[in-house]
Amino acid sequence: MQPAALAAVFVLTGSAHVQVAPFPPGDHPGEMRVIVDQARTPGHVTVRLESRGYSCVLDASRSGSGTLEFTTPATCPVDVARPDARGRIDARLRSGRGTVRDGRLTLDLQFDVNGRIATRIPRTSFTVLGTEFVVPEGWTPAAPVRGTVTSSGSGTRQKS
Repeated sequence: MQPAALAAVFVLTGSAHVQVAPFPPGDHPGEMRVIVDQARTPGHVTVRLESRGYSCVLDASRSGSGTLEFTTPATCPVDVARPDARGRIDARLRSGRGTVRDGRLTLDLQFDVNGRIATRIPRTSFTVLGTEFVVPEGWTPAAPVRGTVTSSGSGTRQKS
């Protein structure tokens, strides 16, 4: 395995289509840092995806022309710890491909998502028949989440 100093670092911009119930579907633009490094297996690379404080390491074969074919299935466990959400999600790579050529990386990835998430509810009050009720701030019970995340992006290699 080569030293980490020889790894190629890319910053990609793109978007993700998120369709994970019980949340509304949507498209989200974003930026991702990607580190491509030699793997222990000849002809393979490790691809580390980093975005919004989360990371995932995947294996891909790399052809002489720079085409990447990701090994599937591959699972990335994600421990969610946000001010408004917490829980655990497993993102399982369904398909992945990309190209590293002329200092540019493009990726197309699709993940199946499965897990449980609790959300924070703010303190609120309401009045019924002249009586005020106060609901304290707290967390909902963890609810199952399931769906897909499809993302694509491209970007250039960063200078060290």
